[in-house]
Amino acid sequence: MQLYPAFFLELISCFLQSHVELQSTHMPRLQYYQRIVCFILAVYVAILWSTLPVSIDRTHNTSMQPIRRNSHKSAILSRIARFTNTSTFDASLQRLLADDSLKKLDLVVTWVNTSSQRWRDSLQKTPGKAIYRIDGGPLFNPSKEPLNDTFVELKYMLRSFEKFGLMAIVRKVFVVHSQLHAAPNYLQGHRQLEFVQHSSLSSHTPIFNRNAIDSLVHRIPGLGEWYLALMDDQFLVSPFQLSHFVGHKGVRICGPGNRIPPSKWGSDGYRGAMATSGALVLKHFGSQMQTQSDHEPYLAWRHARERMQALWPQQHADTAASVFASRYNIHMGCLYKNFIVNSRHGEYTKCDWYGGLHTNSHICPRPCDGFVSDVSDQKLQSFRNHMSQLHSKTWVNLQGPGFDDAYRFRLDAHNREYSPKLRKAAREWFESMYPIPSRFEKKN
Repeated sequence: MQLYPAFFLELISCFLQSHVELQSTHMPRLQYYQRIVCFILAVYVAILWSTLPVSIDRTHNTSMQPIRRNSHKSAILSRIARFTNTSTFDASLQRLLADDSLKKLDLVVTWVNTSSQRWRDSLQKTPGKAIYRIDGGPLFNPSKEPLNDTFVELKYMLRSFEKFGLMAIVRKVFVVHSQLHAAPNYLQGHRQLEFVQHSSLSSHTPIFNRNAIDSLVHRIPGLGEWYLALMDDQFLVSPFQLSHFVGHKGVRICGPGNRIPPSKWGSDGYRGAMATSGALVLKHFGSQMQTQSDHEPYLAWRHARERMQALWPQQHADTAASVFASRYNIHMGCLYKNFIVNSRHGEYTKCDWYGGLHTNSHICPRPCDGFVSDVSDQKLQSFRNHMSQLHSKTWVNLQGPGFDDAYRFRLDAHNREYSPKLRKAAREWFESMYPIPSRFEKKN
């Protein structure tokens, strides 16, 4: 007789959690009693089925193979597991939606400073294709400009969160960065701010792979149950609305699903990693409907991330150990979004609240070398026109020359992105839009 103790422990946990919720979140008594009935029935069925032997029926089974009753047991236990998972999610969702005045949301922001010579030297020495090491080696800074005013987009990002109300429900902000460079020099210690180095999350360092970093963040010690997964170039331009990310049907995923096969998504370390993730979801759920949306912030449920790692342990391990991006990695944003929907904990939605501007696509495409020739006045006016229209959105992704310094210091001029004119115009916009320092900034 096999009693499957792990499942019973999860069932008992679900029952106890329901009792706690009745006391703390005013769960309707009918829903509470329904859970008790489901709990008792689930335990009864599991015990009854676990007593059935796997035997050989010599009369009707001429192949002399065992009757596959274990497969039926697995199916039933799988349904029980789905029930407990759903109950856990429902309880967690209720806590998230209970009261907007509660500080119940964490922010996880990934940040990198490619001007760090230590970081660049380490990248240059790391074996791999030359294209992977394009940001390594000596720093290209012919004008000898000071570096203490670079990679400041995170400063304005946090200001935007203060201005437009997100910080009212934030418990803690985690800034994840490489141990090869310091935390942002414009931020100070604060009880709601914690800097997390890659080396505290993985023994496979250094990491120059966004896929690997994203696959690790759910391991952050002390991370809350719910968190917004963010990159350092995502800004609020209108009041924050939690309803953009979650509703009574669960997590709201930005972007409609489509039926494009994962094999058609791409083959590099970015789109190829999405394709790998899509193939995993397709195999596990049999779902043809998925999304490849990216670059927008998304709401992550930490328990789902833990279940994903348990479901695909080898893929997580391989990605975490991958120094550079590969098509065989998992793309965490893509995998999570499709997992949460196909687990029936979320839905694909239109996200007309999200927009942005990539100056490296529309205003100053590569080669964008402001050291030699800067953008025209016409392009500069086009930039200002784009920025004046952003107020129609709630969130915007701003990246490229002017906004960030990610590719400013490359030795290869054909891949460099730098525009003094755009930098000046973007900084003026940032200071005008977000004039008040956040609680995390150092005092001048």
